[in-house]
Amino acid sequence: MERKIGEHTFSIEMKSRNTLNHISLSDRSVEPVLIQGELGGLEGVYLLEDVTLEVRGIKGTLRLDINKEELEKFLSRAGRKEGKRQ
Repeated sequence: MERKIGEHTFSIEMKSRNTLNHISLSDRSVEPVLIQGELGGLEGVYLLEDVTLEVRGIKGTLRLDINKEELEKFLSRAGRKEGKRQ
């Protein structure tokens, strides 16, 4: 799979298919795709090599390729929005 500049990839690794609650795929490309499951209790959240955010749970792991600068920018933006709500 070729990645376009500015786009991000992700992976979801589950220890068992029993922890998947719902997967919705369609033959049509315009239909949304939904993947729901249980990561279980969190073991940790890590930034690997400053390019991959990893959320590790007892039942699975979610990985998102996002660099440290992008993550800090979005977290800062989310913090500003949260401050305005209070």
